[in-house]
Amino acid sequence: RAIWANITPRQLRAIWANIERRCVPEGWTNSKGKLLKPEDVNLYHANRYVILPFTVENQKPFVEELPSTDGPQLPRFFVS
Repeated sequence: RAIWANITPRQLRAIWANIERRCVPEGWTNSKGKLLKPEDVNLYHANRYVILPFTVENQKPFVEELPSTDGPQLPRFFVS
């Protein structure tokens, strides 16, 4: 199933725009309570503030829940 849940560069840019728009106004913090700026956000922060809130209710992969996802997205390459 995960093989069909690939993210596109366009979707990554949309996620980054979401982070830039929300991070400071919502007062995102790191694990030590320090306020974050968008350029400080890493995958752990994105998971806490973007991914989990977006997926917890439906229990589906993040990419499947994105409005721009229409069916399977086959991978062109893999990055780990």
